[in-house]
Amino acid sequence: MLIGEKIKMIRESEKMTQEQLGEQLHLTRQTISNWENGKSYPGIAEIVAIKSV
Repeated sequence: MLIGEKIKMIRESEKMTQEQLGEQLHLTRQTISNWENGKSYPGIAEIVAIKSV
């Protein structure tokens, strides 16, 4: 499973939109979308933050 797929799976399991996850991480919806679509990747700090969602 790719990192973007994993982020999307976690976000959807928490019943969050990309906008809501972005707000919680202090990022834009577009950043979350780019991660989920494999256009860019989160850094270590963001991965740790996502795990605590």
